[in-house]
Amino acid sequence: MPRQGQLVRQMSTAVRTNYEYREASAKVAYELQMLVQTACILHAEVDSRSTNGAQAVIHNALIHAFLLGVRNLYEFFWRGDRDGIHARDFMEPERWTHKQPKFQKSKHWSPVDEAKAPSEGEDLMKLIHTRLAHFSWKRVSEGKICWMVDQIAPEFVEPLQVFVNKVAPDRLSPDFLGAVEELEEAVRGFRRGPVSPVPPSA
Repeated sequence: MPRQGQLVRQMSTAVRTNYEYREASAKVAYELQMLVQTACILHAEVDSRSTNGAQAVIHNALIHAFLLGVRNLYEFFWRGDRDGIHARDFMEPERWTHKQPKFQKSKHWSPVDEAKAPSEGEDLMKLIHTRLAHFSWKRVSEGKICWMVDQIAPEFVEPLQVFVNKVAPDRLSPDFLGAVEELEEAVRGFRRGPVSPVPPSA
């Protein structure tokens, strides 16, 4: 098994048609659209959200959806298993070599209580893994996280732009191209401010 953070090198031997590539890019577009839309809603309600009832549930559901989109897009570009859809699948004969973003504490996330700071260090994907994807005892022993939505989402703008420029246009769906433009537009309007779960939360 590859170590965490390593790009899986196995290449699929399947020969894909342009139709299949467009369909695959439409699936990626959905995740990107969800990331953009959840980020925008979180910022629209960051100052006015209620800590009780349905609004609290919706707020936490938005955070979960946003972070799931972050993880899925990260795996599309830089991680994943042999059966997954990856940026490199679209690139032949080129290779996908764009650098990974460096997600950092204080810029992209921060502990609510520094005394209970997560032990994952700077690795945002590990944080999402232990705080969202699985039940982990770290949810008990370590504190809540503030997620800097306005700093996380823009990290995908450059790799998406490079990807669009390198891939043959007939391999990308209109939905994918539209989602990239939507992200570019959204990040220009983001204002700084952390977003953290409110009860009930993971």
